[in-house]
Amino acid sequence: MIAMKNQMIKLAGVVVTCAVISACSSEVSTPALNSGPASSGTADFTKFVSIGDSLTAGYADGTLYLLGQQNSFPNILAQQMADADDVAVDFVQPLLAHDLEAGVDGNFGALDVGGTPDLIKSRFVLNTETEAPERLVAPEGLVIPDVIGTGLNGTAFNNMGVPGAASFHLLPPFPGYGEQGSLNVTANPYFVRFSSDINDANVTVIGDAAAQTPSFYTLWIGNIDTLSYVTSGGIGDDQKGNVNFGTYGQYDITDPDLFAASYTGIVAEMTAANSAVQGVLINLADVTTIPFFTTVPYNAVPLDQATADALNGAYAPYNAGVAGALAGDFITADEAALRTITFAEGQNAVVIFDEDLTDITFIDAGLVNMRQANANDLVLLTAAQFIGVEAV
Repeated sequence: MIAMKNQMIKLAGVVVTCAVISACSSEVSTPALNSGPASSGTADFTKFVSIGDSLTAGYADGTLYLLGQQNSFPNILAQQMADADDVAVDFVQPLLAHDLEAGVDGNFGALDVGGTPDLIKSRFVLNTETEAPERLVAPEGLVIPDVIGTGLNGTAFNNMGVPGAASFHLLPPFPGYGEQGSLNVTANPYFVRFSSDINDANVTVIGDAAAQTPSFYTLWIGNIDTLSYVTSGGIGDDQKGNVNFGTYGQYDITDPDLFAASYTGIVAEMTAANSAVQGVLINLADVTTIPFFTTVPYNAVPLDQATADALNGAYAPYNAGVAGALAGDFITADEAALRTITFAEGQNAVVIFDEDLTDITFIDAGLVNMRQANANDLVLLTAAQFIGVEAV
């Protein structure tokens, strides 16, 4: 059974799209991509800073590592800016240390946070024998650098992407986000790596970005404000109506008013630093369209008739309890139909817990809030690891 909510929250707003034009006639030729001289036009790329979360930082395969950072979208964009102006665009990223001769592998991905080596784990890699992702195992002699308390000597970094950052994390008065010390529960270990002052609880991501007085910036923030909730299967809370972020848990959805105020505040900070600053504000896509929610179908369980019959027998007491709850007017006919679990030969829906169902455990402790998934449900990619696996 898969614990998850039956609905995922869709982000409002327009998704940034790319217009694709197809020629109607084979006689019409289209120019090659990137043909002709590149030009920045009226844009000023003299000082480019990119602000955001893991998507900006180059986070990939479940962690932050060197190759992902080198292929971050702002780093690629900076290279295109250099082509446009035919000048060197200095784009500095807080790259993970990499010196194989010294036993430091920036592509391993794990970081030692306050003496806890497994707090930030290594990269996921595909095990071709099992067709499942597994964490890289540290080679003998690998040196895993300590993140908390190191800082990067106050260097100003153009890539200000911080994995795990929600919109309100970037601004004051969020306390201690870049302050050293593992006991500071509000610190983000990725930001502590490169905040301007690891001993100052008032240092902020947007403050460090604005202090560079960029001429051009990109802002892509707000993904984590919902993504942590949906990728965890909805184990957090929807905080709509609560603008006190100090009461938020790791997997909660940010209140829309708090998000709007945070976003406005970020843009205001950048404009205050340089009134002539130019930039791109990147919109938020519908997170439910990503492969994490669309790869595993709701009916992912193949059964032969014998197994289906055995499962129907096993769930018969549960179905009888649901029928009894309906007879006692504790649930509606629609809910009873939704909760009735049946299997047949062929592809079958997985069984999920649904907290939105009526609690009828007062009738029988075994009548928990479960049902079979349907086409409206999104099964997490991580469920692929245990669907069809016999429980121990």
